[in-house]
Amino acid sequence: MISITLLCSYMTMTMIKAAISGTLMALTLRHRLFHPCSAFQFAGATASIRDTWHQTFLLSFTNRCAATSSGDGNDKANSNMQYFLLKSEPSDYSISDMKRDRTEEWDGVRNYQARNHLRSMKVGDRAFFYHSKSSPPGIVGTVKIARIAQADPTAYDPDSKYYDPKSTKENCRWDSVLVEYEQTFPTALTLKELKEKASIDEDIANWALLKQSRLSVVPMTAAQWLKVMNMIEIKNDNEVPRKGEKRQRTDSS
Repeated sequence: MISITLLCSYMTMTMIKAAISGTLMALTLRHRLFHPCSAFQFAGATASIRDTWHQTFLLSFTNRCAATSSGDGNDKANSNMQYFLLKSEPSDYSISDMKRDRTEEWDGVRNYQARNHLRSMKVGDRAFFYHSKSSPPGIVGTVKIARIAQADPTAYDPDSKYYDPKSTKENCRWDSVLVEYEQTFPTALTLKELKEKASIDEDIANWALLKQSRLSVVPMTAAQWLKVMNMIEIKNDNEVPRKGEKRQRTDSS
């Protein structure tokens, strides 16, 4: 009896995932949700990015259902997932370090606006990992929020380079969150490419990343997240050969 129940559960989840894939492709063709050709790109997307789209779509669907059933779409427990971008200089802490450590305290933020964005984060929120002051700067992977904001211990540690003499353990002016590694992209999406996209896409043009270049914690909308994720998927699909394939050379040699 248990085996039959487990089998039914597995089949149900498989059918749901297949339905989500079909719905995403249908929405793309009808509304150009990601990109005019992305329905076909989706079929050949890397497993990690397909899973990201599945998770985003399913979470949004689940949250909408919960909000409808509760009658309160503004309830905090039913609010949609939030999205951010976190900047880090690779010489200090890179995506490779993040992959090695799996989790990391995102501390040292000393800008009030960026701190407030940290304070708004909830467990499960997603963020792009961005290499700043690199050559070239760009998005290199994703992380998720594993713990909400709490007092940043580096603020009241005299030995820390982020020490703030006006902060104490009892009255700390700065916060940090715990982030958890998700994935590293095969190729980075550069700042230059984002600026080029902004010239033809209003959502990207309005993103705080391009309007407040010094902000280290950058919020973004779900639409911006999906568009950037689609740019990454298309770039990786064009530049990284699929398993078992060889990229055809375009030069004459």
